[in-house]
Amino acid sequence: MGFYSWLTADTHEPINNRYSRTPHERPVYLLRPDGPPIEERAYEGYGVFGGHRAEIVLATMNLPEDHGLGTTDLFFVGSLLSTTSGVYHTEHPGFPLVASSLHVPNRAVADAIAPFIGGGTIRTPFARYDEPLEAFEGRPPNFLTRHAFWQRAPWTVPRPLKFSFDPAARYGDLPASPGDPNQGYFF
Repeated sequence: MGFYSWLTADTHEPINNRYSRTPHERPVYLLRPDGPPIEERAYEGYGVFGGHRAEIVLATMNLPEDHGLGTTDLFFVGSLLSTTSGVYHTEHPGFPLVASSLHVPNRAVADAIAPFIGGGTIRTPFARYDEPLEAFEGRPPNFLTRHAFWQRAPWTVPRPLKFSFDPAARYGDLPASPGDPNQGYFF
């Protein structure tokens, strides 16, 4: 996986990683709704802020306290919830099927993210975009989305990731931080 980053929620500035030609000379803060912000002084470009993976923070902020998931599954849940594109949904013989560009390793992760797709239970496994699906006559999700068999169904994430360069910024006062199209590196 390459570099990735976000824009700050309040000023929409990129969070440049320390390897870019224009690294930041100031700390950035991963804001949390219930707790102090997490400070990062030299962002490496791989989603770790103050020793915390942003994806795990995202999953933890949005799942019930008794989720029962381990660190690896929390990472997968947070990775899925941090993507706002690439999720498609359709009804087919009585069950919802969702495709994602990210791998969903097990039923626990699928069950954990089901409420963010509009509720219910996902009764079929997730699939990669190029994976032939037997239930759809061997057609992969790419074909099904391109030919409008499936419609986009974006995640509903009540507590999205929010970042700021302001240590006094408050989570509840800001919108979600969008992903940085330049990955915190390419300027």
